[in-house]
Amino acid sequence: MPQRVHARACFLHAVKAARAIGAAHEAFASNR
Repeated sequence: MPQRVHARACFLHAVKAARAIGAAHEAFASNR
């Protein structure tokens, strides 16, 4: 796999993970 394609896929995955973590954090903070 080319380095650029891997970097782009990893970046998109990181963005999705960050959104999921942010949503979970908001839910956890609102529950507290």
